[in-house]
Amino acid sequence: MKIILWVIPFFMAGMAAAEQLKIESSIPLRIYNHRPSVQLQHQQRLRQLCKIKPEEARWIALKVCHARKLRSRKLKHKGQLLFYRIATEHCTVEINALDGAVISKITDQNVNEKGKKQ
Repeated sequence: MKIILWVIPFFMAGMAAAEQLKIESSIPLRIYNHRPSVQLQHQQRLRQLCKIKPEEARWIALKVCHARKLRSRKLKHKGQLLFYRIATEHCTVEINALDGAVISKITDQNVNEKGKKQ
């Protein structure tokens, strides 16, 4: 009986986490083959999964950071989360590639403060 009481919360937590996945679990985001052709195909598959186009992510980043120019834009993934990491003149923004939500915003001032603390 005690085992069942311990298993149920883990099962419920697993179910809640499974519902939050935004990307099909049948498509792995991480690959271990480093051949250029495989890497290129993988990047193309990631771009196909995105519902937010790069231009839309660019406009979101410019609006959030109150900037005029971008320094860089990359499509990245962490676990099952697919996002754009966009760097502007004074901040870096991570935007969910599936719904356009801002995941994080780091300004250069925050980066400088972190560097001073360490």
